Amino acid sequence: MQINRNLAVEHIIIAICFSIISWFIFFSCWLFFRGCKEIYAESWNELREERKQQLIEYGQKPLYVIFNQLSSEFGDANHAQGLVSNLISLDARAVNTSNGYEDSIIYSRFQFDNLKPNDFILKIDKLFENIQNILPILNHKTFHKVRKHIRLFIDAPISTEDIKIIWQQKLGDTTLFDSWQVIEAKQSSIFLDSWLDDSATDDYLLCCINLYLFDSPTSCNAESMTSMIFLGKNLIDKPSTIHYIQQNKSVVVALHRTEEGEQLDHVLKHAELWGELDKNENNKDYFGAIWLTNLSTDANVKVLTRYADKLCLMENIYNISSTFGISGECDYWVALAFAIEYAIHIDSKQMVIGEKRASFNATILEKIKIDPDEVI
Repeated sequence: MQINRNLAVEHIIIAICFSIISWFIFFSCWLFFRGCKEIYAESWNELREERKQQLIEYGQKPLYVIFNQLSSEFGDANHAQGLVSNLISLDARAVNTSNGYEDSIIYSRFQFDNLKPNDFILKIDKLFENIQNILPILNHKTFHKVRKHIRLFIDAPISTEDIKIIWQQKLGDTTLFDSWQVIEAKQSSIFLDSWLDDSATDDYLLCCINLYLFDSPTSCNAESMTSMIFLGKNLIDKPSTIHYIQQNKSVVVALHRTEEGEQLDHVLKHAELWGELDKNENNKDYFGAIWLTNLSTDANVKVLTRYADKLCLMENIYNISSTFGISGECDYWVALAFAIEYAIHIDSKQMVIGEKRASFNATILEKIKIDPDEVI
């Protein structure tokens, strides 16, 4: 009887010990897996944050402008300084309406002698003479082995084949370049964004020509042509490029990624991100100028509320549409040309904000200093 009782006690003790050990093992496993889960989650968050920063840095990669020219009725240079100094303004002129009457509207257009309003081939032939100054850059020995690409955005009733013929007559064979394309002008504001998405373009030279012509003007229309030459980030660091820039005393402007979308706040926020805008309260040197084009009244109010006398002095916010005019589908490029030209005069960042068909676009740009001993 005593033996049976001792055995029962031993069984109970063994059962209790087994239970304690089992729970201890289970608890240890639970702590181990929980720890692993926390470490995994922490590592995942770190990797995700690292990847996020990599994508942001990639998105902040700019194109570098080494040549910029804006042509209009007001000439081939000094548009930005003219607008800032109130030397540029649109004048009211008489135009014939469809019902045979004359009406007075404000607009600007190129002055062509003895050409009819719809002589677009002859007009473009004449205007392409003004961009022959890009050829010495494209053909310079510095860029001899660099792949060169030409993109044209023409907002005028003329065929691609006619544009190509005019180009070959004025500027040479299109096969001299690695690619030559005429792209629909409506796609112009998102083109540079797609160009930056391809890392191969970091080694390319890109030339963009943008032209707006009309037959009969509407209020605030402004005929214009811009020509720009961009370098990818790998080209700008080359000693030969730096030597060329210093030798020619070129002003180099970093043009950051353009953000486009239907929500203005979203567009501005991401443009600030791509442009590396520092909103530190100790940094009072935000925007030296903001250029607005074709904004609706509501959008204009939102922009002024966000930036005026906070990130940019009110007197440094310029409305291109009301002073220079609206250049159809090419107004995005005209605004860029104003800001790039004005970079000669200021060192601070600038911002370009536009609106087209209920969609907004915004870009930040800034002049950079070339130091032969420092990688950009």
